[in-house]
Amino acid sequence: MSTNTLPSFLEKYFEGLTLSPALFYSWKYSIRFEISDPLISSHEKDCLNQAFHRSITLFHRVFEEGDEILFITDVHTTNKDRFLQKRPLNVYLKYIKDKQRLYQLNHHCVPSVFQDEDEDEDDDQSLTHRYVLSCKKTELRYAQLLKAINYEDFAHPSTILKSNSQSSYDIYFINL
Repeated sequence: MSTNTLPSFLEKYFEGLTLSPALFYSWKYSIRFEISDPLISSHEKDCLNQAFHRSITLFHRVFEEGDEILFITDVHTTNKDRFLQKRPLNVYLKYIKDKQRLYQLNHHCVPSVFQDEDEDEDDDQSLTHRYVLSCKKTELRYAQLLKAINYEDFAHPSTILKSNSQSSYDIYFINL
């Protein structure tokens, strides 16, 4: 995959869209799914089980075995944070089946996706590390990854960046 795949794909199919949270509100055509029943307390086991089931079901509906997927992780941190320079990103080590694929992982830093356009860039110390891997569904441990993402939403002690609590992240799957 070339480093240009993500920007050129977004420009071709989603002109003007910036990949940032809350993505649902950034585009005129969107579908939003409740991942769990809002009437059930997030501390109940049924709520987390329902979230696991729904997220895996949605993933199966969106991605077929042969589809080319862009697996994107944005890690939001500060310019001074050296954690990502010392340690590899757990999300890719744990959830990619073939570790040789990690050599094709594309990394670059972009200005923080949360930066206000009116702010002076020199004053903002935040930074987004963007990791992009082109892969197939069969190359991912997607069920385990989706569970880990759900754990984040339900304040579970198992977190993807547990060793770097000052950073946050967003994960996107794009079906090319």
